[in-house]
Amino acid sequence: MKHAFIFSLFVSVVWPALLATAMSPDSKYTTIDVTPVWSGHPVGFALLTVQDHQFVACYDESRQMTVASRRLGEHQWSFRKLPTSVGWDSHNSIAMAADRDGVIHISGNMHNDPLIYFRTARPLDISSLEQVHAMTGKEETRVTYPRFFHDAAGTLIFSYRDGGSGKGDIYYNRYDEKTRAWSRLLEQPLFDGRGAMSAYPTTPEPGPDGRFHVIWVWRDSPLAETNHDLGYIRSHDLVHWETAGGIPVVLPVTHDTPGVTVDPVPVHGGLLNGQPRIGFDRSGRPLIAYTRYDAAGLTQLYLACFENDAWQTRQASRWETRIEISGRGSLPSTGLSIGAPHVVNGRLALEISHPAQGSGLFGINPVDWRLQGKIGQRDRSFAPAPLRKVESRFPDMRVKWANDSGTSSPGKSWRLRWETLPPNNDRPPPKPWPAPSMLRVVEFSEPTPAPVSANPVSPESILQPDPALVVPPLTRPHPRLLIDAAGLQTLRERVRTGQAPHAQAWQKLEARLARPVKIEPYTGTDGHRFFKVAMIQGGRARDLALAWRLTGRDDYANEAVEILLAWAKANPLPGTAFALPAGKAGKSPDWGMLAGRGLFPFLYACDLLADTPHLDASTQAVLATWFRAIIPVIKDCSRNWRENDWFNRQYYNNHLAAHAMGEMAIGIVLGDRELVQFAVSHPDNPRDFADLVASLILMPGDEQCPRDLPTVPAPETGEIYDRFRHNTAYGRGLQYSHLSMSLLGIMAEMGERNGLPLWSYTAPTGETVRLPFEYYADFHRLKDASIKSGYYAGETPRIGKAGDSPAMFELALARFPDNPSLLALMRAVDRERPAFLYELLGPVVLTHGVMLSPEK
Repeated sequence: MKHAFIFSLFVSVVWPALLATAMSPDSKYTTIDVTPVWSGHPVGFALLTVQDHQFVACYDESRQMTVASRRLGEHQWSFRKLPTSVGWDSHNSIAMAADRDGVIHISGNMHNDPLIYFRTARPLDISSLEQVHAMTGKEETRVTYPRFFHDAAGTLIFSYRDGGSGKGDIYYNRYDEKTRAWSRLLEQPLFDGRGAMSAYPTTPEPGPDGRFHVIWVWRDSPLAETNHDLGYIRSHDLVHWETAGGIPVVLPVTHDTPGVTVDPVPVHGGLLNGQPRIGFDRSGRPLIAYTRYDAAGLTQLYLACFENDAWQTRQASRWETRIEISGRGSLPSTGLSIGAPHVVNGRLALEISHPAQGSGLFGINPVDWRLQGKIGQRDRSFAPAPLRKVESRFPDMRVKWANDSGTSSPGKSWRLRWETLPPNNDRPPPKPWPAPSMLRVVEFSEPTPAPVSANPVSPESILQPDPALVVPPLTRPHPRLLIDAAGLQTLRERVRTGQAPHAQAWQKLEARLARPVKIEPYTGTDGHRFFKVAMIQGGRARDLALAWRLTGRDDYANEAVEILLAWAKANPLPGTAFALPAGKAGKSPDWGMLAGRGLFPFLYACDLLADTPHLDASTQAVLATWFRAIIPVIKDCSRNWRENDWFNRQYYNNHLAAHAMGEMAIGIVLGDRELVQFAVSHPDNPRDFADLVASLILMPGDEQCPRDLPTVPAPETGEIYDRFRHNTAYGRGLQYSHLSMSLLGIMAEMGERNGLPLWSYTAPTGETVRLPFEYYADFHRLKDASIKSGYYAGETPRIGKAGDSPAMFELALARFPDNPSLLALMRAVDRERPAFLYELLGPVVLTHGVMLSPEK
């Protein structure tokens, strides 16, 4: 009988990329179908490459344990069905290994069950697999977590737990090829919970010092919240063990064994079995990474290292989220996973996937052990996009991976890939259940690796931002936000000489400015009302400042300054006192977006007037006070997006793009380089420009928003993540995609104006800001929402609305004047129609419009 107990992350929760060898972007791959497999719940499969043979152990479409084998280079598999079938328990993974004679050993489908074990009678021949009903015959009636590994001499070792969670002991067996028999490696358990708890250890990790290193946590019951006390021991031979200080350890290790505790985390302290990872720093010292709650109850990453004869633990993160650790059975992923600390090209780093911080390879400062910035995208470097894409159309299916536990050939490596539903607490989900998934071996061909520099880097140089995203000093004179003095001089000349489209755009702007607008700052609590009024009054201040730049008329500048100061001196400061309507508690996910976008036209006006007689230093200081008061509003909303699960914590949309855009604009206008860096690329900002480009812009094979329907067309190159609103916001996918694209375009243009080439920035997985402009141009040119994949079919009436007008494409065409898609769009539309007034930038065709040559 199978019992439901808490999962171990060894099986069902460790993210595949944390286990995988890093793949070069130049890696090539082929796939070899193995057999259809059960996909109703995840269970660990096994892949083993030995010499020129490859073996796969899985549960087939009828859930029966099945072993397949082939010779490398061949696609024909031989199969052997074994007399055991899996139920609904995600603990029941399969372990497989070869001894030094090539005999294949398999164990699995156990969760507190009698030992299930098979081995071949002949080397490398699965047709000779036989069930062996005992290894030593001792403590083999309640087996869980079977694992095979080898000692330093190559002897095959088998470890397992005898007993249940909270009352289980860990045993090691040793195999003798000559006698074909197992015996105890240790006469007593390695870990003994004395009937009150059980240990959850890692597989012994070989270290650079020639020792094996093991870490573990204790747990009192099947409930995950009862994990506590992180420990460590080491050994040269897996028989004689000692503490980190070299003091021999008397076996079995118990909770009371002196000198083995790394961090005495209490029950309910946020520790999770299977989560801690052990790696090594540049000096070869063990370094342990794990997560637990801090004093405020928030989940944090901690690092532990043995220094000065004691374990030193330090908090490495400053996350603002609590991830609840509780429950029993094979639980769904918490969304948080970490890798072992390791050295990458001289840099100390570890892989992290966090529901609010995103995924990537993060640096560790070797001085204070704090997390630094990313040096790579973890999840996107693991496998090419087509392999990450779920093939099944059944809802909630996931891609699963298993590593090769054997020996890879030079330049080649292998992994298993299949698809399943997520864990369901070891119980059957409601019917219907998905069809079987095709299990495949993926063969990767690696290019010759680039040589690694032998020169160690200094701590100060570790994991600085990508050189393409390091913000230079903001020393360029105003205006510098979206247009500079040279651009204004060219614009004046084009208007003076009547050149299209600039002269015509100026005439429309001049006529609009002739209509007076009453100055009425909005100081209320309604964020949407603030935004609407700010667009009108801030937009007029921006247009007046631009008109002064083009004509020199002081009345334009004076009125612009009057508007700016009226808003900056209002009480309370506009945009800083948002609140929900009476009777409603909490905060709105809109406030940061409305503050960032609403302030932008005022920033644009200030930039056009700064450092002139109309806007002296004292007046600029008044404005700066108001602008800086908006920053906490934006950052507080960003934090709330992470903490309150608004649309799910991995969500990328126009709100988060507006946060970064607003912060970047404030920083550029005020000359605050640190704020601009925070918006562009910063370890404390999980939704900076770099993250938005990589995740807001879609590529083929990317995961769709979880709120999208599972049957919709897959993403195409350059689409925007916000497209899911087509199905959830009354057919407004193009509207929201256009808005997100526009905000990225504004950030890219601001960067270019200040020595930061963001238009040409390419994310690690190929995304650029140019791609969505190219993709969506045809929708506006053809005025047909049903083109391309057909995803937006039904939205044609939306095309051409003022807020979604092609005006923003002027910004992209100015940067890519020979782009066929952008040129075709601009030749097909009326560039002078009033709808070209884009709310943030004003008359874009005037400031950034390209003079089109006659079509050939």
